[in-house]
Amino acid sequence: MVTEIQSRIEGLLAEKLAANETFVTVAMHASQMAIRNHQKEKLQAFRNAVLNSGLPNPLQEDE
Repeated sequence: MVTEIQSRIEGLLAEKLAANETFVTVAMHASQMAIRNHQKEKLQAFRNAVLNSGLPNPLQEDE
């Protein structure tokens, strides 16, 4: 997942993602929900949420 985000954003380091509270929170929650789910559509939605949270200027929690 981190590698995919890095391929989309030039110069993005894994350390920067690890320091991004939004990314870490979304990744942890999505991982926990994905473990308990088997539906491909939901797994894809979790994946997209994690990817989007690692992009510059992600949606804020209240949006």
